[in-house]
Amino acid sequence: MLALSVALLLLLPSCAPHSGCIHSSKVIRTPPTRGVQDYGSRRLGEGNWQPMRITFDFSRVDNNGQPAAQQDYVKSLLNKAGEWINRALRVRPVLGPLKFSGAGVRCGDEVPASAVQRYVDTGAYNTDLLIFVLSDAGTGSPCSQGGAGEATTLAYASHCQLDQDDRPVFGFIQV
Repeated sequence: MLALSVALLLLLPSCAPHSGCIHSSKVIRTPPTRGVQDYGSRRLGEGNWQPMRITFDFSRVDNNGQPAAQQDYVKSLLNKAGEWINRALRVRPVLGPLKFSGAGVRCGDEVPASAVQRYVDTGAYNTDLLIFVLSDAGTGSPCSQGGAGEATTLAYASHCQLDQDDRPVFGFIQV
């Protein structure tokens, strides 16, 4: 969750001139699921602490009807935030692929099951945290449009799966 919050905070300065934001009113209706990941030995004092490896899934940003320059800007900003977090945080790395598991294939209310399914089947290698990036501004979502069609929310994020130690391993960010 910290990683998602930091990424979100890095995005906000570029959007500061906007007004009418309702960041605190977004309610995530689908609770996070639980999954089990392999970190090797978990005994106190034994640790293979490594920089956190964040992977962004941009499949919901590509071809979303927004200009290519805007899509590239979102990707660039999040990749830079991910690089900073990779240098700032150390974790016990996931051994093997990071897999989405649990009852139902859902990541919040926003990420479609089809986007999550490939991480159920094959997982993501060299990844400790996978973040689905959504960029659906202007789709008529109550979180992206005000009553007069004006944007009211700049961005929001949440985790959607925790591992056996309550560590977020899957999440999403709407920008």
